[in-house]
Amino acid sequence: MDVSADWAGCIGAGGRSATDGFLSMSHRKISTTHRVAFVGNSIPRRCGIATFTSGLRDAFTQRYRHVENFIVPVTDTEEGYDYPPEVWFEIAEKEVSSYRRAADFLSISDVGVVCLQHEFGIFGGPAGSHVLALLRDLRTPIVTTLHTILRDPDPSQRAVMDELGELSSRFVVMTQRGAELLQEVYGFARDRISIIPHGIPQVTFITRSSSDIGLANVRPVRPTYLHDHEALAGRALDTVYRHSRSN
Repeated sequence: MDVSADWAGCIGAGGRSATDGFLSMSHRKISTTHRVAFVGNSIPRRCGIATFTSGLRDAFTQRYRHVENFIVPVTDTEEGYDYPPEVWFEIAEKEVSSYRRAADFLSISDVGVVCLQHEFGIFGGPAGSHVLALLRDLRTPIVTTLHTILRDPDPSQRAVMDELGELSSRFVVMTQRGAELLQEVYGFARDRISIIPHGIPQVTFITRSSSDIGLANVRPVRPTYLHDHEALAGRALDTVYRHSRSN
């Protein structure tokens, strides 16, 4: 399932809320003079969010070659990672001051849209609350992709979600149920939510016998479908890119 048209739309809508903040900020457009910043994790870190963020950025670059963009990953080790050139700034996971410095960096980097990949476990602080220190200091539209939506959040998780709701212009979820939870549990307006499925990989299959690869005696199992990040990215980026240009 190719979902690239949807994923190209998640990055550029509006402002900091669905009301006056949205209207006051929605004049910003993705152009040759506004960059897009992807905040999450990055390869070579072995993490699903790192793979997702890097794939999303790669797909955006292929689709919008005229728009400069970069990644701001969260680093969870003192030794760090050998990040690729598209990483322009690193956040030290457990240091809240590092998140504030990242906000300063984004503010001086002519960023038109921040695309946040949110997962409670990748950010420091109770329930990943350190990321809020970054978002509070931004005056840039924020589009947040939610990788985990809890039906029964604890108080810390609920507080983080409530503030994400105030600070983000738009949310991206993977399923209809995710959108329903945002409305039923957190009170988010439906018109701020985009539903974009993960999709499955587009790969070239090679016909080989199981004995050729040493699996002659292995019992088949149900296939596992992984993210096709390039396909994913297309649909989300298109949606927000079109929205940003229409305001």
